Amino acid sequence: MKKIIVFFALITIVINAFGQNLGMKSIIKEISGLGTKFDQQIEVWNQDTLIVLSRAADGSHYDFYLIIEGNDTVRQAMLNPTDTIKDFKIFEDKIWFCGGETESVGPPLGFFAYASLNDLFVNHRFHYYYTKPMTTVNKMEIYRHATTNKINIVGIGPEAPSVGSRDVLCYYDGYLDTMFFYADTNSYEILDDIIIKRDTAQIPQTNNIYVIGRNPINNFGYIFVRKFNMFNLTSNTGGYYSIASNMSIRAPYPLIADSLIAKYIALAGIMRTTTGISNVEMTVIFAIDIDANPFTIHQRRLYGNYPIGLASIRDLMLYYPNNNSPNHSILILEDNAPLTSLQPPSNSIRSLDIDLGVRFGYHLNSFFMPHWTFNSIAKSSGTKILLSGIRASNHNINIFKGDPTDIDSTICNNMLDEGLDMMDTVEFFSPLNSVDRLYHNGYSWEIESVHLDYKIINTICE
Repeated sequence: MKKIIVFFALITIVINAFGQNLGMKSIIKEISGLGTKFDQQIEVWNQDTLIVLSRAADGSHYDFYLIIEGNDTVRQAMLNPTDTIKDFKIFEDKIWFCGGETESVGPPLGFFAYASLNDLFVNHRFHYYYTKPMTTVNKMEIYRHATTNKINIVGIGPEAPSVGSRDVLCYYDGYLDTMFFYADTNSYEILDDIIIKRDTAQIPQTNNIYVIGRNPINNFGYIFVRKFNMFNLTSNTGGYYSIASNMSIRAPYPLIADSLIAKYIALAGIMRTTTGISNVEMTVIFAIDIDANPFTIHQRRLYGNYPIGLASIRDLMLYYPNNNSPNHSILILEDNAPLTSLQPPSNSIRSLDIDLGVRFGYHLNSFFMPHWTFNSIAKSSGTKILLSGIRASNHNINIFKGDPTDIDSTICNNMLDEGLDMMDTVEFFSPLNSVDRLYHNGYSWEIESVHLDYKIINTICE
């Protein structure tokens, strides 16, 4: 296959006739609780209620915040200092989260946990289940089994060094109350993300679990996707793609994925060139057809020309203004250097259009936040989106609510129209061996207490 030479397009700053900055119409609120840069996550409970996870500014513990629209008081649940939280989801009527617990002796213990709003923010407690021998669970998904009607949980993370130091997929079977572990015993794989996606190729249609990751072979020159039957994980297939030989790039940093419309998923990462006098990094986004056998790269987009180590993708989300809208886009929340020297390195949202055939657009709308650093993105009501992060000047936790469809003069963010490179040739993944079930174990759900407090939330930009 041909090597791809990446050319970077010039970009134009979009301003109105009066010289004011254009941007996304938005409002920013601030919680009087200190957070750590790039260590927040936000999820929507319902139209009026938000849950924010944030690490304390001194790194001592993690907090959950309950934010109710129209209420100036925010409830705070402070977790124990031994608990590190990596991910959380809202499923049905509970908050589910995962991470690792530091023991006084021995390696950390991975865990799954859950709590209702009343349990966490009133009764100050949650339930947890160890995923030993994993030292932490980095990402998770939850679903209800179609036959048993029990809650099942899947997660990814590393084993303890004494066991094998592999990244594994763990599966909690709610009917058996047992944890099962899966990995490719013939290869060392780094598991970066996990999503649940409907597979339209199967009759009847069913949901599958997709695990996305990298292989350190050829200096992280391979990316891969594995598909698991969510009701029988021993039934699994996978494929890998050499970005080193096909694109002259490699993936030294974790990948991130999300479900797209129809039969596609999006995979994105900050990747590094392997040719030229000096290496640079760029954002690369793939649309992958997961109904094809083997998987195929349907399309890819590349942009950016970053110095080594300055860029990072914080979150990725499929965005549709409303359920009946034919317009879709992928939102990429990044910490990076803009493509123009007229702007300082900043946190930004890149909006890349998607058509119904899942072809990415040819330009980016980029919204830069010069005074705030955001880490997580979620869909709000109507056409609005939510971000969680901190204000750089005081480290207070911030909530950004904006409307990408409403462009106007603003002081909360700036807008740039940026160019990007398109690569539309279809490329095929090579097959991978199926993964093996390694072992299983069972524990019991236990209860842990949290400490409750209250904070104030104020509007600081509108």
